[in-house]
Amino acid sequence: MANYLAQGESVVEASLRSSRSEVVAQALKNLTLKVEIGYFDTRNLKRVEIRPKLADCLEMMYSFEDLRMKLENTRAIRYDLENNTHETKLLEIWKNFMHPEELSGRKSRQWQYLGFQGNDPSTDFRASGELGLNFILYFSRTYQERAKQVLGVSNHPMYSFPLAILMIQIVETGFSLFRHGQAKTHFYNRHSTILSLDEGAKAVDFITRAQGLVGIFYDFCCVLLIEFSRFWLSKKPKNIMAFPPIYEEFVNVINERLKDDDTVFLMDIQNI
Repeated sequence: MANYLAQGESVVEASLRSSRSEVVAQALKNLTLKVEIGYFDTRNLKRVEIRPKLADCLEMMYSFEDLRMKLENTRAIRYDLENNTHETKLLEIWKNFMHPEELSGRKSRQWQYLGFQGNDPSTDFRASGELGLNFILYFSRTYQERAKQVLGVSNHPMYSFPLAILMIQIVETGFSLFRHGQAKTHFYNRHSTILSLDEGAKAVDFITRAQGLVGIFYDFCCVLLIEFSRFWLSKKPKNIMAFPPIYEEFVNVINERLKDDDTVFLMDIQNI
């Protein structure tokens, strides 16, 4: 099942889009109504003989577009110093990474230990907006022990790198891969998780479904972060000036892997 979904863009999806079936054509048209509908309903496909696989493919196509829009909307939200939710998230990030060490103040040089550029980390979210903030919070909250391990690696005596800036760059890379479609391979290979979210949505829990979809994106970025940390160490860079070409090489490797229909990025328990 995973394979035919992963081939969706080049085979199944192309086939569906060229279908002469009015039912399929209408179903594809309804993909654009995701904001109003909230989930993709396949009940009108009962007359289609291949309904089970067809319905799954349509739901996956819908879910991908739905997630892509959610990411764009979240990224468009600028960090706001007057927004208590933003400030609370930022302080939780500190706690998750640095507990029990206390911050000396909201603006402090201590943030630079996490890899932010200055005393006020909010200024580093100019490009990624709330998407970058939420990703760092997600990683530090969901994988707290792994987050502390990566922080330790980022402060390696010979091969250090600014962790927060890397995380923001990773989320931007992940966003680009979803926005331009390369990440469909990974996404479609998470079909069992995603289709179960759609079933939940039909039972009414739209918030849980939205959180689950975005969580799949953040998990993808978490894996990229872990893999880049290993990649960086393996390169034994002479100094931080080597970061741009090494990161570019890493992104090229990820793009190549995403061309394989069996590719899926999952967290592992190995140390970095």
